[in-house]
Amino acid sequence: MRYLIDDSYFLDPKNENKSRPILFYAGNEGDILQFYENSGFMTDDLADRWGALVVFGEHRYFGGSWPFNN
Repeated sequence: MRYLIDDSYFLDPKNENKSRPILFYAGNEGDILQFYENSGFMTDDLADRWGALVVFGEHRYFGGSWPFNN
């Protein structure tokens, strides 16, 4: 299963003394990179505001995540 992790705001020193959440995006029916690139509200706005770690998981039957060989 492919996944993406964006810790740019989570590791930012300005958020060091904050309680920092993890935002998880459960993959849709497609390549996870397309969803990541079009989710600026979550990856930029919310992550910046809360100092969050952002994790995107790809659905196991789409994109590059296949449970068996093609």
